[in-house]
Amino acid sequence: MTNGSYNVNRISAYASVELNMDVRNTEFAAQAEADLDAIIGDHCIRIDPKTYFHRHGWLQRLRQWTAYETVRLIFFLFTFYFKQEKESKNR
Repeated sequence: MTNGSYNVNRISAYASVELNMDVRNTEFAAQAEADLDAIIGDHCIRIDPKTYFHRHGWLQRLRQWTAYETVRLIFFLFTFYFKQEKESKNR
């Protein structure tokens, strides 16, 4: 079993500290899988595109998209722009 986080994007590749660990204990892995299955079965709600678009109007989706793009731009500026600016000054 592996446990960790790594997103396939520039922030994870160049700016974030990411960690994945490999667990080779089969009993632990089986228990972790059973626990996750129980959590999914008891506490999660499936969201499919049809339900999402039916429950969220175009204005709310526009606000969500705008918020997402704003945060993405802020991350880009603070992780890449300023880092590149600093590196260019050091040259």
